[in-house]
Amino acid sequence: MADATGRKKIRLSTNPTPEALAALSIGDVVYLDGTVYTAREGVYMRVLKRAWTCRRSLCRSLPPIFHCSPAATQQDDGSFASAR
Repeated sequence: MADATGRKKIRLSTNPTPEALAALSIGDVVYLDGTVYTAREGVYMRVLKRAWTCRRSLCRSLPPIFHCSPAATQQDDGSFASAR
């Protein structure tokens, strides 16, 4: 299925098959089905340290994680102010 701009819309599991990933193209709109976690820099460091001490493969042990930046408001001059 494609949207008005011609981009493909794809539903993808958060545990995709290699074939599903191979079918993706730049510009596709992807909807994820499953659990997704968000994190920031401190979490990544803890995960890496734990994986190193446990000698685990990160590719097999990590759930999908999206980087999450702090909320911010764009000012009239183009700069951003943190929404604390």
